[in-house]
Amino acid sequence: MAGAVRGLWSIILSGYPRAGKTTLARRLVSDCPYFARVGVDELREMLFNEFYPCLGEFLIYSMIGEMRDALLKDRYSVVIDSTAPDNATRQFLLTTRVKPVNRLLVMLNVDKDI
Repeated sequence: MAGAVRGLWSIILSGYPRAGKTTLARRLVSDCPYFARVGVDELREMLFNEFYPCLGEFLIYSMIGEMRDALLKDRYSVVIDSTAPDNATRQFLLTTRVKPVNRLLVMLNVDKDI
């Protein structure tokens, strides 16, 4: 990726499993200094050994919000890699108390037949 990224970013990658969210998130983090990736599905599996949805879903997203804000306060842009199945969850992931932050939601959709 060419060019420098300016300012702090909170980027949410959302979409169905195997849509390419993790691949894109890892690429962003490897190409852009001061970017950090937070994998919601990996955290869910690590804590509860379950996939979406799990009994601790509210706890998972609360932890993601705290991690995102801590990284932003330390001047790291954040890429959140999440299935994020509904608009309320995506909106929660985009909302931060840290200012100023550029926010971007990327919805990945793939045709499963391809």
